[in-house]
Amino acid sequence: MQNKNGEGYKDPTAAKAIRSAVRQEREAERRQRRARNEVKKEYLRQYRNIMLHIKDLRDQERSLREVTMSAPIQQLSDMPKGSTSKSDLSDIMIKYERVQAKIQDKMCEALEKRLEIEDAILDISDPKAAAVLRMRYIELKKWEEIASRLGYSLKQIHRIHGKGLDLFQKK
Repeated sequence: MQNKNGEGYKDPTAAKAIRSAVRQEREAERRQRRARNEVKKEYLRQYRNIMLHIKDLRDQERSLREVTMSAPIQQLSDMPKGSTSKSDLSDIMIKYERVQAKIQDKMCEALEKRLEIEDAILDISDPKAAAVLRMRYIELKKWEEIASRLGYSLKQIHRIHGKGLDLFQKK
């Protein structure tokens, strides 16, 4: 393609138009890459989200256990009394058992998701990128911890993370 006007001289507007088109194309590619990587990050965050749900359930379990432990001990007497405290305690025990069952279900779900994600991370050809993804999404480390552990700057860790996301393929 020639960047010359009708008289044979260089046409600066044509070169600007070409540079502008190339710039727009690169920006569109960057946006598409970011969108793909956001989808991958959401997938990778699923394990963390399950673990956060388990933490909430364990807090709920602990709270229910404390309520049952602090329930007043029933005094034996031949005088008739209302049975509200006994039914309240049994309701709490039922809730406690339900929470425990949910924790077990979520633990199984977390294990399956962790294995699925770890398997996909193992397929990444760059060991540094795989290590960063594993630390971030499986070990649930903060960026600073990852940088310190691997001996890189935060900026470098983010760059390696981006490369890891580019190489990551869901199973």
